[in-house]
Amino acid sequence: MSVSLAFSYRGARGGRPVRGTVYAATRAQARARLRRMNVTPAALNVAPLATISATVAPGFDALDLENFYTYLARVIERGLPRPLLLADAVEFAQDPRLRFALAMVRDAVGDGAPLAAAMRTAGFPERDCQLLAAGESSGRLQQVLVALAREVRREGELNRNLRRILLPPMLVAAGAYVLAYLALVLLAPVMAQKFAENASLIVLPGYAQVYYAGVRAFNENLAVASLLYAGAGMGAIVLARAPAVHALLRSALPTLARLDEASEMARLWGAFALMTDSGVSQVEIAARLGRAASRARTRDRFRRLERQLKLGTALDVAVERAGFARNVVAGIRAASVANAVADGTRDLAERLSIQAGMLTTRLHAVMTAMSAATGALFVLAFAALTVLPQMASVLSNF
Repeated sequence: MSVSLAFSYRGARGGRPVRGTVYAATRAQARARLRRMNVTPAALNVAPLATISATVAPGFDALDLENFYTYLARVIERGLPRPLLLADAVEFAQDPRLRFALAMVRDAVGDGAPLAAAMRTAGFPERDCQLLAAGESSGRLQQVLVALAREVRREGELNRNLRRILLPPMLVAAGAYVLAYLALVLLAPVMAQKFAENASLIVLPGYAQVYYAGVRAFNENLAVASLLYAGAGMGAIVLARAPAVHALLRSALPTLARLDEASEMARLWGAFALMTDSGVSQVEIAARLGRAASRARTRDRFRRLERQLKLGTALDVAVERAGFARNVVAGIRAASVANAVADGTRDLAERLSIQAGMLTTRLHAVMTAMSAATGALFVLAFAALTVLPQMASVLSNF
């Protein structure tokens, strides 16, 4: 799992003072990235808030990325030097991560690197880099950028809907986390004192005795315990982004697994249509999309598709033999029969996007129920540690 840290820097470039934020896995990598941008850092410190933001919401802001692709498509025909165009894009970008990545791209392109290769080094999505490489090689970069901006807008809308769905359970979890800390520090010591004063009347169950012993130890070492508590929360956020956790969630929530697959298929088959329009061969498209896929199962399917196409198998038969889902096979077969592969795969991507939207609505109902259940469990746990022991002791006297 790759974790990106944010470092605030202050230094000089070309004799002029500069400052900003650099994103890297380590301090050494951050210094190396700054050197590639001809920046000599005088100070380099971890930026906690920017790091948390990058961890919770990785990737570039979708609206900023869409605006960048649209801007580049509009001005690329003017014949201006690309480093100059990229310099303007850096100034207009609002997302600090995108701004830094564009600065890296600007400097790499200024040194003669191809646009797609420079963007890959700067951390742009692999799918986008593969599309831009195809656009550069076919001479249709502007058309690819226009279509890519449209794809980013569609994906951004889907992701925003998904974030709205995930917001309630995240708020419930965050609220429970904060309230649990406040209970440990403010309420639990008072309750422990009351139970100790009435030990002859109230007999705590075993789980409650363990909890209040932990409360006592927590408050006796409050500074260290608070740091560990906060660190555990940050660790949980980082762990939630681990591939193993995502795989576990997909296993537990079939709707989420289907949504994940439908979204990725929509992105990749939309890219298939764009590359077909750019005149890229189907074998090369399959190879590029295999590298761009984020799920291992999808990568394997596109690799099998590449091998089938190399053997001269027709596209619709190759897709079926590669193990793609029935709806994908049906869409490609219809496109092949109509002899309109680009338009057919574009329609397939649109249908998959609609399916992802429907699954998003279904997931909303599931997450709402999970949020209610989580809140109820938190209330029950609170009652089990405070009210229920007292009620049990009172009832035992009858």
